[in-house]
Amino acid sequence: QGGSGYGAFYAQGSGTNAAYFFFGNTTSGERGRVSVDNAGDVALQASGSNLLFLNAGGTELGRWNSVGLGVGTTGANYKLDVEGAIGFTPGSAVTPASNGDVVFELTNNTTLTAKAKGSDGTVRSGTVALS
Repeated sequence: QGGSGYGAFYAQGSGTNAAYFFFGNTTSGERGRVSVDNAGDVALQASGSNLLFLNAGGTELGRWNSVGLGVGTTGANYKLDVEGAIGFTPGSAVTPASNGDVVFELTNNTTLTAKAKGSDGTVRSGTVALS
């Protein structure tokens, strides 16, 4: 069924999956898909071993493989594998929720606090003085 507007298209499914868009050809079969379920969640699926994220110029920004997400690298060796500088905004007065969790908190302008909840359920912390 056609949609309206420039470049619009429409797909309709039934059951638990609202719609699928398949990509591939008759020789190699399905190579990937985009699907939307009835809850509105969107899934991207590749038949290869990587899901690539590219910018408008085609430069690779990230790569999801069977291990995790690699950013600035062609393969992840950890759940999140970043090559290069990382920026993040620490929360304020955060506490690790589960055993094994680690959180960072900018306590004030000159103190960074790391908190970890051990397997015994105890939260321990250490601070780094910033200059």
